[in-house]
Amino acid sequence: MKSMKLFGYGCLSLALSMSGLANADEIDPFWRAGMDIWNEKGDMAAQGDVRALAELQLIMEFCNNNPDCLALDDEAEPSLAQQRVAFAAVELGRLYEQDILAAEDKFDTAQRYYAMADALGSPYGSHRLGTLYLSSSSPAYRSVAPVFLERGIRRGVAASAVALVEYARRTRNEEDMIYYSRLGLGLTPDAEQAAVFQDVLRSRGLAFRGMDATMTREPELDLTPQLSVFEPTELAPASALPERRVAACARVSEELATEWQDLRAHDARLSRENDLYKTRRANSSKSAPFVPPGPAAEVVREELKRKNDALQAQYQRLDEAFNELNDWGTDLTQRQEDFNRSCDFPIALKTYNAVCTGPLGGSPYCQSIQF
Repeated sequence: MKSMKLFGYGCLSLALSMSGLANADEIDPFWRAGMDIWNEKGDMAAQGDVRALAELQLIMEFCNNNPDCLALDDEAEPSLAQQRVAFAAVELGRLYEQDILAAEDKFDTAQRYYAMADALGSPYGSHRLGTLYLSSSSPAYRSVAPVFLERGIRRGVAASAVALVEYARRTRNEEDMIYYSRLGLGLTPDAEQAAVFQDVLRSRGLAFRGMDATMTREPELDLTPQLSVFEPTELAPASALPERRVAACARVSEELATEWQDLRAHDARLSRENDLYKTRRANSSKSAPFVPPGPAAEVVREELKRKNDALQAQYQRLDEAFNELNDWGTDLTQRQEDFNRSCDFPIALKTYNAVCTGPLGGSPYCQSIQF
């Protein structure tokens, strides 16, 4: 006769919208074609053409006198008049930023014009505002530059991705260099821009794989357990032949052991995800966010809200996953105990040799049997 050591695994300790292109792989043809025309007007104004300058200023005067000029719903396209305002604002911002037009504070003036264009959906307004902030001597302004350069990327501006790659290079942020290079390759960069992105990936041994610019950086966590696939075995009734009962117990013990292994692996995965979440949350709350003045302020507030909402969604998903893990552990522990009781019966040496000296000999059940 045998004595079976009841093998139990015990209860596991468980831890706990922005406007832009629908598919931003390139700049909207309207903005691209119109910018060529308006950029020429800006160049003419820069060279002293008073009529070109007056046209830009009259358009802005019209906007300043029209309270609905910047009114644009998130899902709406700008009107033709608003698009003209956006084009003119970019060119005037450029003239002030480059000191061609004098202003008491050229940075604030350029910022105001670029922010108007950005608010009206201009890819170039987003890009110009981002690069203006990025070139600022103020760490506060530099900290919000990515908000607008990422808007530029979503609106198809590959140059915005180049600017963020270079910024990540200066700040030695490897993750951002790779991320923005892949975003850039997901657009339609020219040869020089593509070379920047490819160089980053090539030097790190990574494939030249682009990324859809409409994807968020904080994807929804998929915390589904990775379960081994097998057909569950039914325990044999007490009236069955001893060999059949022992074989069934051996197979079920293997299946339970596999499920415990899956449970522990999922527990470890959730713990890692929880640590990452804590790091993201700590980084998010390190300092009070800087909100620039004017139309850009609302964009930054919306981006901060979006990131906070994403963090909250991650927290809720992790909390749900830990609750599911605890339920799973409780259920598996109960099934393990039921199995131990059901398979605790006397076994003859003949039966043991018939079952446990073959393929099932390594099963936890057979391993637990002692004579």
